[in-house]
Amino acid sequence: MCFPERRDFVCDSDDPDAQGESCAPGLTFGVAKMHIKGSSGGIAVNSLMAGKKTSAQPVVATAKPAPTGETRIAASRAAVVEIIRAAILDGRLPAGVKLGEGDLASAFSVTRNVVREALSELKLLGFVSQVPNHGAYVSQPTPEEINDVYGARRIIEAGIFTEFAQNCTARDIRTLREHVKLQEDANKRGDHHGLMRLLGEFHLLVAQLNGNAVLAEILERLISRTGLITVLYQESHGQCAVDEHTKLIELLAAGKSEEAAEFLQGHLQDNRSRLTPKRNNVQVNISRIFASKKNAD
Repeated sequence: MCFPERRDFVCDSDDPDAQGESCAPGLTFGVAKMHIKGSSGGIAVNSLMAGKKTSAQPVVATAKPAPTGETRIAASRAAVVEIIRAAILDGRLPAGVKLGEGDLASAFSVTRNVVREALSELKLLGFVSQVPNHGAYVSQPTPEEINDVYGARRIIEAGIFTEFAQNCTARDIRTLREHVKLQEDANKRGDHHGLMRLLGEFHLLVAQLNGNAVLAEILERLISRTGLITVLYQESHGQCAVDEHTKLIELLAAGKSEEAAEFLQGHLQDNRSRLTPKRNNVQVNISRIFASKKNAD
């Protein structure tokens, strides 16, 4: 049974309007650093100020430091990672496509080093495979890799859904229902790639609402990999997944933790069974795909 609201995070504040109110995880109330004078190096002290200004501690406007070469390179790398990732997820870069460093550097007007670092990051995320002496390619997950990813998700998400069913609030359920409405709208519009993204987001949303940041982070990586797998190999069975999400919400709202976990595992297994792995030997024009993405930094 869903509780009216949770009060997991209680604000410790001098503000009478804030006391007793729930705080979102990760939010802090005006943490200020002071230095105690009289010591050679100064002692940093954290003080909860509840977002207030005091005469003893005037607020001094400080200009943001100009970006250094390293920060500009990092921004370029992050931009390249996100652009390539989006191109894979929306189907513009099919499985098996070679990602030449020179072509990408020219397309984004960045150095080959930036591209190389971006491809290494995409490899860690599961989007790219790197073959020694041959270069980088859009990943082509094998049936064994697909089974491993879905197996990991079944184990992790069964625990998340079991716990969430015991602690969810009415607001949580409303949030999930609103998300399913977005899925239904995308399906009606025929927005296949948007629907695939939303279907993965639903599972991550449950993990985030459950409140365990570590599990949510782990699941986000797994969902990212299954998102890639789904885009590369799945036929369109979006309505089936949307209907199953609706059923999951009903079980969560009723507090049926064991049934929710069991149905969730069946849902993931159904998703796995809809996949048809295949090998692609598609050639694409990198410059044309990223023609409007010059100067990623």
